Amino acid sequence: MLFGWLHGLTGALPGRPDLYDAIRRPAARGRPCRPASGPRRFAAAAAAAPLAAAGAALEVAARRGGTVYVEARR
Repeated sequence: MLFGWLHGLTGALPGRPDLYDAIRRPAARGRPCRPASGPRRFAAAAAAAPLAAAGAALEVAARRGGTVYVEARR
């Protein structure tokens, strides 16, 4: 849940940084990442963490929501 909130909040920022692509293996990424973009993505996630934690807590309290990421390789 928390990662889903972080991913959504950082993706809404200018430049649409993709936190999910930043943590994936290079071969599995949707597009190549520039080495300098990784720290920017993680800094955006760190700044959004308090809001993401609040959103996740509200989901738990309401017994709603959740995020599932599935990645398969053949």
